[in-house]
Amino acid sequence: MSRARRVLVVPAHFFLFILMACTAALAARAAPATASWRPRRIAPHMQSTPTSAGLARRGHLRASRARDIRLAPPSVEKSAQLAPPRNAAPLQVGFTRAVAQLQDAGTTAASLEWQALADGAQVAGLRLTSPGAAAIRAGIRVTRLPDAAILRFQRPGDDTLFETTGREVNAAIARNVAAGDRGDAAHTWWSPVIEGESIALEIELARGTDRGAVRIAVPLLSHLVTSAARGFDTPTPIGFSGACEVDAMCNSGWTDQKNAVAQMVYSDETGSYMCTGTLLADVDATSSLPYFLSANHCIDSQTLASTLVTYWF
Repeated sequence: MSRARRVLVVPAHFFLFILMACTAALAARAAPATASWRPRRIAPHMQSTPTSAGLARRGHLRASRARDIRLAPPSVEKSAQLAPPRNAAPLQVGFTRAVAQLQDAGTTAASLEWQALADGAQVAGLRLTSPGAAAIRAGIRVTRLPDAAILRFQRPGDDTLFETTGREVNAAIARNVAAGDRGDAAHTWWSPVIEGESIALEIELARGTDRGAVRIAVPLLSHLVTSAARGFDTPTPIGFSGACEVDAMCNSGWTDQKNAVAQMVYSDETGSYMCTGTLLADVDATSSLPYFLSANHCIDSQTLASTLVTYWF
């Protein structure tokens, strides 16, 4: 009897960015295991670029005001919950914090101050801060969201804007449920990774849309202790590689394979994690399927795959 193959689906923009950025990939050698907490500094010309950078545009939120929610600085005990690196396990780079004011759809609705715009649209915004975070993600729990709704995310004071639609959010949740995932995690959509300790978000509804059609909560923030802007300071594998493992940086003939490797960040209710994966080219000359290979101990469910952000080069 043949064994069924499980396929995890990531958002369509993930594949689009891969096809634009890395079409020459073939394979890559396994990365050596990490075994220490010494930081690894990445040179400026090697800084990672997130998948979401391919989605960003210049712009600003449309809401002129937003409910400001600032969490207390995380305790030493909370920060200490980060799991130490170990073999055959993802590296934890963030921990989850509860947002008491936005725990359910009722309290969140009460926190949204809607504004009517000149074109008839309605917008409401939130600004969330977790002091000391290198980067931050918001976990949005969706009970009901119109397909035509627009969600925007931005670092306060920045002019880089990330935007998605209710249709895309609902599609991601539908994939989670169709894969058999259950519970709150399957109905939680994670925002892009925003650099810094604050994230501004807003919801826009088209003219004539009933505000009651929005039933969401933002009960979780993921507080990341490192980020792409910091070169993803991570444990160094130097001195712990096997004799058969060769550093690709020492061989100019491995350019395609090096460019095929991405750092992955994904999140759940326990925190944010980082792994690596490799883009593979299919062998069918009539297609361009962007297979992405990683380890089962990194992403093992559709719900986790739906939170994936990748960083290239």
